[in-house]
Amino acid sequence: MDGAGAVSSGGAGASGGSSGTGGAGGSGNSGGLPCIGVNPAGCSSEGCAKDTVCDKLAGCAPTSCVCNGGVVLDCAKDCHGGVCVGQTDCSALAQSLANGLPTDGSCTAVVRLKYETLRVLSHAFVCGPTVTPDEAEARKAAATDSGFGDGKLLSGATPADEWIFYTEDDFGGVGAVSVRNGQTVFGASIVWTGAGQVLFPTTWQKNDIGDSCAPVARPPARGFNLVSTSVPLLDAEISMVTSTVWRTAIPAALGKLGTVRDVVVLLYAPTVGWDTEPRGMDSSTAEYVVLVNEQ
Repeated sequence: MDGAGAVSSGGAGASGGSSGTGGAGGSGNSGGLPCIGVNPAGCSSEGCAKDTVCDKLAGCAPTSCVCNGGVVLDCAKDCHGGVCVGQTDCSALAQSLANGLPTDGSCTAVVRLKYETLRVLSHAFVCGPTVTPDEAEARKAAATDSGFGDGKLLSGATPADEWIFYTEDDFGGVGAVSVRNGQTVFGASIVWTGAGQVLFPTTWQKNDIGDSCAPVARPPARGFNLVSTSVPLLDAEISMVTSTVWRTAIPAALGKLGTVRDVVVLLYAPTVGWDTEPRGMDSSTAEYVVLVNEQ
C-alpha cells in the first residue's frame, strides 16, 4: 500500500438556518423588502459556523426558503436541507481501527447500514496481498466463500473495484470479490418471500467507528441495486449512503494504510418479492452494504 490515504467529504451539520435580513437561501424577495427574523432554511443553502459541518441526515430543515412580501418565508416542503453539527477529531479512533491491519497489499472495509435509517449495523475488514484475479478466479473465490459465483456479472468485464456476481432465482444471492487482492469481500443469499442471510464475511465488529468525524476527500463511488438489477441506484442515493460512512473513522483508518481508491454501494435485501413495498423488498431488514477499497 502506498502513501497516506485519501478519503471523502461527507457532511455532518446543526440546526439549520441563520438569522439575518436578506432572502432565504440566497433567493430574492418579491416585494423588495428585507426578510424579517431567522431564516429556517437548512445549512445546505445557509452554511454553518466554524467547527461545525452540514449534516443532511440529521434533524429536519427545508432545502430552501424565499421571501414573500418581506415577511413570510415560503419554504420547500422537505427535510433535506441539513442541520449543523459539531465535528469530532477521530484520529485516535482511526488509528485504533487501523491497528492490526496489514500495511502491504490492500484492504476493503465492509460497512453495513440499516436501509430505513442509515444507522451503522456492523463492519468488517477484508485484507490480502496484492493479486489481480481474472473473472474465472474471482468466480471461484465467490463460490467458495458465499456459494454465489456462477451468476450474472453485474460489475462489467473489467472492473476497477469489485467483481460482482448475482444469481437471480427464488433462492439467489450475490458474491463480491476484490480486484486488488482476490478476496471475497461480501456474500449473501436473497430469497423470494423468504429469508436470506449475509454469508461473508463470517465475523462482524460492532465497536465504535464514530459518526461525526471531520470530512476528508472522497473517491469515486458506484452502486448496484441487488433487489432489482434493472433499476440502477440513483447518484444521489449513492452519495447519501457514502456520506454516512464518510462521517465515520473508517476512511481515515484505511488512509493510514494506503490510498482509498473507490467505493461500491450495494442495496441488499434478504427478502424480496413483496409487492406491497415500493421497492419490492422487506424494508425493515434491508441494508446498504458499502465497500471502501484501499491499496
